[in-house]
Amino acid sequence: MSNILLGFQTVATPSVLLFLVIGCVVGLVIGALPGLTGNMAIALMVPMTFGMDPSVGLAFLAAIYCSSIFGGSISAILLGIPGTISSFATTLDGYPLAKKCRAGLFFGVFTMASGFGVLFSLPCWLRWP
Repeated sequence: MSNILLGFQTVATPSVLLFLVIGCVVGLVIGALPGLTGNMAIALMVPMTFGMDPSVGLAFLAAIYCSSIFGGSISAILLGIPGTISSFATTLDGYPLAKKCRAGLFFGVFTMASGFGVLFSLPCWLRWP
């Protein structure tokens, strides 16, 4: 339990929070561009982390990866072109709704599904019994 609290304390520092926000923005932009995947975003941003504190760099890269996977749904829904490989299934339902001017509805559904997926996978990531 003390390790979890130490992790939250580390994440609550201003530098980590700043790079989490920057990583989310960069990841959304890279993920929304068709053809650029989360792995490529990590490969492009690793050199920026060489001079950073390890906790800041890892948080930055994790934010880029997670938001690039989410950002792949933007082009999948609006253009019918999956931004990342994992957003191909989103194209099948999202693009027809976008053609009917209901893209906002699907963005809300996709955001909720993504959020629930993260919350329900947390016990696996934290190795809770």
